Amino acid sequence: INAGIDFSLFSRRLYGKIDYYSKQGSDILGRVTIPMVQGSRNEVFNNAEISNQGVEVMLGTEMPISKDWHWSGQITFAYNKNKVKSLYNNSLAYYTMVQGGAQVEGYALNPLFSYSYGGVQNVGSESKPLMKPVVNLTDGEVMPFGGTTTMEGRDFLVYQGTTVAPCNIGMSHTISYRDLSLAFTLTGKFGHKFRRTGFNYAGRGGIP
Repeated sequence: INAGIDFSLFSRRLYGKIDYYSKQGSDILGRVTIPMVQGSRNEVFNNAEISNQGVEVMLGTEMPISKDWHWSGQITFAYNKNKVKSLYNNSLAYYTMVQGGAQVEGYALNPLFSYSYGGVQNVGSESKPLMKPVVNLTDGEVMPFGGTTTMEGRDFLVYQGTTVAPCNIGMSHTISYRDLSLAFTLTGKFGHKFRRTGFNYAGRGGIP
């Protein structure tokens, strides 16, 4: 589906366009985890199905203020929502998902996954306690920072959102006086997530 309308009113004192689209893509390239016996952890195959939905709006004006003064402006808005509808992965390593770049069925095309912080807990014994910061796994299990687990990332990682902004807004204006013009543009991106870089303390294995 791809539908839109363009309009111009009052001698272009108000003009614009509105577009809506909904697309389903198949045989899209996707990264799939494979057994290491093949010589690589993952490869790219064209076996993904992705949905894309969005709307784009543009409104503008051409406004003569006086004989010598003229003002023109535009406002644009775009929103996109995508989702991986189908992508078979036998298993997904948690560190691959946390580092980014993994496409996961049922989530946005550029997902951000994070650990669930479990606080500082005793990972030793009662007689020899060893207090360490941990992350939550499943069924009450925890993993110390820097530790490893055989659990798959989809079982315990937390989905935070998409790393690509779904909402984009822009605005541009031009004010003219005879042959002299002043123009400026403002843009903004909203709705996405990013992971802030932590400070690496010396001697702590890079754990912030």
